[in-house]
Amino acid sequence: MTRTVVRAASYFILLIALAIPSRAQTGDISVRGTVTESSSSSPLARTSVTITRLVNGTPRSTQVLTNDLGQYVLNATTPVAIEDAEATLRDEYWVEPAYPNPFPAGSGTLRLRYGTPGGHRSDAQFEMFDVLGRRVDSDAGLSAGIYFYRVRVGKDVSMARSLVVVGSGPIKV
Repeated sequence: MTRTVVRAASYFILLIALAIPSRAQTGDISVRGTVTESSSSSPLARTSVTITRLVNGTPRSTQVLTNDLGQYVLNATTPVAIEDAEATLRDEYWVEPAYPNPFPAGSGTLRLRYGTPGGHRSDAQFEMFDVLGRRVDSDAGLSAGIYFYRVRVGKDVSMARSLVVVGSGPIKV
């Protein structure tokens, strides 16, 4: 914490800069204190107290006045830092394995989770192939066997294998 006291005409301005680590838990913070004259330790009433904190590299200030006893309470909310949220996003395209695999008869839904760099929304194209490499219509019933699926998002492509245990009806992706 950095403290700076500036004497201006008939009142004092107290500036406090809080350094909150970027990985700190976010939420409500409360800063309390008493402002006194340095030589006499007398409380300073109606003194402006400014708290400045960095949020995503940008200074954010909150201001409050002391009461007659020189006391102040300043409550602020620290928002989620954007760089923290972005740090959890992958910087590459990815596809998780199909679920369920093996694919049971009558299940009707094959689940695929995929992501794009930075979490930007993008439509995916899904195709299924038999073991001979022929494209199959996933809306038609599939016989028991091994199938390959391909997921294409923009220029990125992933292929993987899925096993259909028993013939099933249409597959929704």
